[in-house]
Amino acid sequence: MSTRVVGMQERIAGCVAQLQQLDEQVVSLKGEFESKKGLEIELKNSLAKAEATLTAASSLLGKLSGEKSRWEAQVSPGSLPDHSCPQSTPKAVCKRCMIVE
Repeated sequence: MSTRVVGMQERIAGCVAQLQQLDEQVVSLKGEFESKKGLEIELKNSLAKAEATLTAASSLLGKLSGEKSRWEAQVSPGSLPDHSCPQSTPKAVCKRCMIVE
C-alpha cells in the first residue's frame, strides 16, 4: 500500500475514535440534561408552592392589619367605658365590659 492510503486509513481510524468519544459525551450529556430537567420541574413546583404561601400570608397580614386598626380605634382611651365593675378576684374578666383585671 502506498503511504498516502496508509495515512488516510490512520486518519479514518482517528476520526472513528474521536466519533466514539463524542457519542459517549452525547450520551452522558443527555443523561445530565434529563436529570437537570427533572430538577427544573421540582424547582418550578416548589416555587409555585412558595408563591402561593406568600400570597396567602400577604393576604392574611393585610387582614390582620385592618383588624388591628379596627381594634385600636375601638379600644382607644376615649372609647372605653368607665370601669366600675366589682373586683371579686384578681385577674378576673369583667363579663359586662370584657376588661381583664
